[in-house]
Amino acid sequence: MLRTLILTLVAALSVLSQASANSPSPTAGSSNDATFNYGLSSFLGSGIYSINGQTVQLYRIPFSADLDNHSADEPHFSVQLPVTFGFYNFQPQDVLSGQIPKSLDTLSVLAGIDGNLPLSETWHYLQLVAVGYTRSAGLVDKKLTGTQIALERTAPWNGWVTRYRSEVLGALSSGGPTGTDRVLRLLQGVEFDRPQSWDIFRHQAAIGTYGVVRWFPGPFAYTPTHSAIRLETEAGITFGTAEPIRIFRLPLPRLSLGYRRAADLNVVFLGFGTPF
Repeated sequence: MLRTLILTLVAALSVLSQASANSPSPTAGSSNDATFNYGLSSFLGSGIYSINGQTVQLYRIPFSADLDNHSADEPHFSVQLPVTFGFYNFQPQDVLSGQIPKSLDTLSVLAGIDGNLPLSETWHYLQLVAVGYTRSAGLVDKKLTGTQIALERTAPWNGWVTRYRSEVLGALSSGGPTGTDRVLRLLQGVEFDRPQSWDIFRHQAAIGTYGVVRWFPGPFAYTPTHSAIRLETEAGITFGTAEPIRIFRLPLPRLSLGYRRAADLNVVFLGFGTPF
């Protein structure tokens, strides 16, 4: 069952990626070859970005670990160690034809502290402060800093587990030929998760759906050939377990298949971890 679902996700991603292939993509040798936005992907998440005129697909895996044992109604802190990696000119459908990348083209690592303050049985105040570093095949190195503040509500509803999140993110990317770049993003997201009757490694499986709206007060572009965007929408499905599978106290991330649209950006991507 697990193998069938994963293959279905990959196949669906391949088909949808072909359908969105008409989206503009960076051209090597353009005047905007030096692009900064890939560095901010450590905070913005999985997606398609540009580095020196080449398209790069980036995948973010959100490793984390609690600092202490706590009950659900107690304030607590966790260490966040998200890793973002990517491949130049790689398309998801390449997996189906056996064309697997042999090396990483970009790698970013963040280290942060995430605070969780319960406000009630369902509402939580969350704040993350993180710093990091990113490299892209020796071309552009960036230092990263950022903070994230959010209110989140999780509650059961008719057999579903619902999650609502309202968030403000501010991040800086410094160094390299483009100097310092920054992004400010506001987010509203909702997720519906449905526990299943079967297990994955002795953990109850869960499948869900989600929707996200992101607003950039300052115009933001993922690649030099995409129009600057103010408003971005995303929807998709998620697959994982109701309670995370942990290896050495590290929770394994969930999978998500999402469709993101903003201005002339039209992207289907595979994500790891919660979609927002």
